[in-house]
Amino acid sequence: GGGGCPVRHVPKKGDARSSSPDATASGGGDVCPVRHVPKKGDPEAGKGWNTDNNMPAQPAQAPAPGQKAALDTTRVKSNIPKGGDASGTWEYPSPQMFWNAMVRKGKKGDSDESDMEYVVAIHNNMNEVTWNQVLEWETLHQEDYMAKGEAKGETG
Repeated sequence: GGGGCPVRHVPKKGDARSSSPDATASGGGDVCPVRHVPKKGDPEAGKGWNTDNNMPAQPAQAPAPGQKAALDTTRVKSNIPKGGDASGTWEYPSPQMFWNAMVRKGKKGDSDESDMEYVVAIHNNMNEVTWNQVLEWETLHQEDYMAKGEAKGETG
């Protein structure tokens, strides 16, 4: 635990997990399910990870082990600004990157490679629609944002 991890590693008194054999044997559960990535300013930052989005610095575009069909590696630019000190907009994952992430995280389930074109299209559309809703909400509250010097999704 510690270090700002969102996962509670030590069960509270009375927590059912605190009396389970697994929790007792492992000292309360010492395996963290969260992949911890160095933050900006950390001496380890930038060593294989993009600290802007906690993703690998080099996108995983190679086929996953056991992959049966080739997937598109083309990435699409979003309309969502990176914000902060960065310029430009985010880039969406390619179908290959999305497949690799699902395989890496054990979330493949009964999906197969042919689903990725649709999954990525839905993912990208959902992000764009949500971003436009953020902008609409900010327009409704423009006076509040102008008073704080914050606007266009640059609130943090």
